[in-house]
Amino acid sequence: MTDLNLPSIFVPLVGL
Repeated sequence: MTDLNLPSIFVPLVGL
């Protein structure tokens, strides 16, 4: 995964 993909997945998880 690239640094662009990690926040794309991590942010929504924290938002939930």
